[in-house]
Amino acid sequence: VCPATMLRQWRRELRLWYPQFKVVIFHDSALSATKAAAAGGKARAQMEMLNHVVNHPAGILLTTYEGLRFRREALLPIRWGYAI
Repeated sequence: VCPATMLRQWRRELRLWYPQFKVVIFHDSALSATKAAAAGGKARAQMEMLNHVVNHPAGILLTTYEGLRFRREALLPIRWGYAI
């Protein structure tokens, strides 16, 4: 969890540090209109992204403080290995 201005920098650093990480930004700015349309809507596309990270052994989800607050129903029930 970090400020929105840091999301891409954290993704870049994580990929440099350990390329095998599956790093996904869980934020509206990371979701293209094409991806949302292909998934059947923005909410569905976000849930697909979330499921992809959660089911990946080296998945890392980056989100903002507001993202955590707005999507708490989806994020809080998940048993995360670490939350930073």
